[in-house]
Amino acid sequence: MSRAGRIGQLPAGKEYFEQMAVIAGDRYFGADRQMVVRWLGKSRHPDAVTIALTQLDDPTVQGDALEALSKLRAQGVREQVEPFQTSTNPWHRRCAKRILHYDES
Repeated sequence: MSRAGRIGQLPAGKEYFEQMAVIAGDRYFGADRQMVVRWLGKSRHPDAVTIALTQLDDPTVQGDALEALSKLRAQGVREQVEPFQTSTNPWHRRCAKRILHYDES
């Protein structure tokens, strides 16, 4: 199993959140943090939405950030997510649609 696969298998417990949040936000790691950003959605941690939102401007993890926001059923993110409804990437459009469906802001 690859390292990325193992990261995705980490339990979503609070004991991992701080370390994962640091990796997710460190752009030095580039695309290697895709699974970490996606893991945020599994974590259900109250700060996960904020961290995922900060990654929406990074093309290497945008889809993963949108996926995390979708799993978190993020609220109050309409303004940041609406531009992805017209993305050329179908995955981004699907995630944006799901997020906006649940966003009651």
